[in-house]
Amino acid sequence: MLEANGNNAVLPLRKTKSICPHCLRSLEASIVAKGRCVYLVRECLEHGRIQELISSDVDAYRQIYQLYEALGIPGRYSMPHDRFTLYTTTRCNMACPICVVNADAQYGQEIPIARLIEVLKKNSIKRKKISLFGGEPTVRNDLPELIAAIRRPGNTVTLFTNGIRLADYSYLKSLKENGVKDIYLQFDGFDRGVEQTMRGGDWLDQKLQALENMRRLDMPVVLEVTTSRQHNLKEIKTILQFALRDSSIRGICFRSYSMFGRKKLMLPRLLVDDIIEEINQFTSGRTTKEEANVFAKLLFVIAYLFHFKCCFTHRYIIFKKLGNGHYKTMSEYFDIRTINKRLCNLTLIMKKNKLLGTLYIIFVILPGLITLRSLPCLFDFGKILMRYRFGTIFSNSSFGKSYLIIEIDSPCDRLTVELDRVCNSGAIMEDGTILPSFYDSSLRKERAMSPGHFS
Repeated sequence: MLEANGNNAVLPLRKTKSICPHCLRSLEASIVAKGRCVYLVRECLEHGRIQELISSDVDAYRQIYQLYEALGIPGRYSMPHDRFTLYTTTRCNMACPICVVNADAQYGQEIPIARLIEVLKKNSIKRKKISLFGGEPTVRNDLPELIAAIRRPGNTVTLFTNGIRLADYSYLKSLKENGVKDIYLQFDGFDRGVEQTMRGGDWLDQKLQALENMRRLDMPVVLEVTTSRQHNLKEIKTILQFALRDSSIRGICFRSYSMFGRKKLMLPRLLVDDIIEEINQFTSGRTTKEEANVFAKLLFVIAYLFHFKCCFTHRYIIFKKLGNGHYKTMSEYFDIRTINKRLCNLTLIMKKNKLLGTLYIIFVILPGLITLRSLPCLFDFGKILMRYRFGTIFSNSSFGKSYLIIEIDSPCDRLTVELDRVCNSGAIMEDGTILPSFYDSSLRKERAMSPGHFS
């Protein structure tokens, strides 16, 4: 505990690298604790000292990062990726004031299919997970052919979309037939005023029709929700109620507003901790922040065992759907507190001896998940963990209909990016360039929109 004496002294936690949010220059930075909070701090010669709040719970932050570090995951920055984000186009059929990539309605750059095939072959990108991003991928009339080209080397395809064109049943069916496995649908709630403010228009009817079409085609969907304290904080509970009643909705990604891109609205940011608290209120305390942190830690353990990259910032809450909006939480199946204590012990053991830590995982952590209480969902829970490695945590298999997986994330942006952070997704740009992380692609676009040179 940092506040044993009740003071607000600054305590350095670790060194990192970041940028100035004003001029975008690369800077040395520090993660520090002050009171109960955690900040990213850096100093720019031109713009002075800059600090950004990144967590309101220093004890949980330290506990999670210490395990992440002890397992050696931060050292995997240069490791090859299992998944990529493909920027299919810079065009879009919307004009969101908060667009993270500043997409243009008419003019833009697109990677031709022939060029993409060449990039995939040259870089041996096969049997990977490819997420189609934009702009808006569906503005490309050749999208079904592009999907088929990506699928040929054995890659799986996920589509990120605003859903407007998916209101056309035959079009959505063509995407499924060409190999789209699951869809991430931008969906900020049911308040049309919020839709107008955050998205520059009222598209709710088209999105609801797209969801109906996905049900008819039995296509799993994840709702992508950009959260704002000012505009749609209270929509979180309504979205949860809606998703728990719909078997086609396998997950919800609640993401705080990003300070990359167009930024015509300066929305009050929500921390991951804030979003988790809203979910906890929805469940009347049946979920906890500890539960969200424990699942993230278990994913770190899987990442360690199978040697793949894993993002530090994501947290997860899992509901088992019981029908008609009823549910159980993982806290009702697993002894979260005991699991967390064992994971804290794992941190200490790993720091001393990796072999002993590995044995502790195999003979204590994993068997410890097996209890009479956990048996009703144990097998499915294991499959959810493993799917993070071998596809998507939001399962498109039949068992996934029984679960709603909530991902809570604060994206890397001008205010929070760490340049040496491990990202679990590489990026294929519109010109065919491959970058080592999703935030590298965002930073490249941001710098292209701003004058000057950056070191």
